[in-house]
Amino acid sequence: LDDGDKRNSATLVHKLFPGWYLQFNTRTTVFSSWIIAMRPILGAVVALLATGVTAQTVTVVSDGTATRPHCSWNRSPCIFNSTVEDMCAQGLCNASGYAFGSFVSASNNPCTTSFVTGTYYFYLWTTGTVEYRNYFNDARITARCSGSSLAPTAPPPTSAGSVRVVSDGTATRPHCTWNRNPCIFNSTVEDMCAQGLCVASGYTFGNFVSASNNPCTTSYVSGSYYFYVWTTGIVVYNNYRNDAQITALCSSVSRAPTTTPPTTAPPPTAVGTGIRIVSDGTRTRPHCSWNRAPCVYNSSVQAMCAQGLCVASGYTFGTFV
Repeated sequence: LDDGDKRNSATLVHKLFPGWYLQFNTRTTVFSSWIIAMRPILGAVVALLATGVTAQTVTVVSDGTATRPHCSWNRSPCIFNSTVEDMCAQGLCNASGYAFGSFVSASNNPCTTSFVTGTYYFYLWTTGTVEYRNYFNDARITARCSGSSLAPTAPPPTSAGSVRVVSDGTATRPHCTWNRNPCIFNSTVEDMCAQGLCVASGYTFGNFVSASNNPCTTSYVSGSYYFYVWTTGIVVYNNYRNDAQITALCSSVSRAPTTTPPTTAPPPTAVGTGIRIVSDGTRTRPHCSWNRAPCVYNSSVQAMCAQGLCVASGYTFGTFV
């Protein structure tokens, strides 16, 4: 081997096996011959490794799909500064299958205006997740993405698409009603009715489309049916005074609806002694909060908080204390 061959061979081996060094002398003719023969292969391997760690920078613009989500938020206060811009860029690039993201621009300030109207995929900088929903304010993000050029990560469960579901009073398509005063039917309650309908139908997420009427003042049906009761967060077979038929867009991978009680009789009532539970901020004992204005905290909301806490703790019913 001449001096050039020795240096090239040693460099190749050192790149493949850091910490290994070769010393050549006149007695290494066999190994030297092997290095010469393997040099094209070793060179190709080194080039391949170099390609794997050198990623090209690609400009990605969000379009509201699962792999190119716009950016939005769901927790107040809304602050859109350089830190949040970087988070939006990183979220967009991660969803597109890249490891790193660098912010380029935003279509608008998502704290004050919206780029799109309707249901799309959004990266929520307040939670660090991608969700398929309809948010009030958002922005289109342009970012420079780099790093691993792997295929984009699988979209979240909501990628199965939206299905229009209309309540019909059955256990898997309950109408919506209430059982605690005062009755307030606003956008927050509309979302709750849609979510309750979609969950009963075997989906994960629900977006409100329309209601047949204002369930605070009139009734859509007469008699005993299944209803999602927004003041308690449960589905009940009963005869309520006022109610509404709900139309919602449901999404996520469809699962089998929960076991339904016989339609000939109402489900059995809960029995047993109540257990006192205090929220502590864990997954099974969550505190209670809100993410849509206006904030109304009355007896109905208290009942919802109690119900949410008890369901998360593995119980069926909850009573506010």
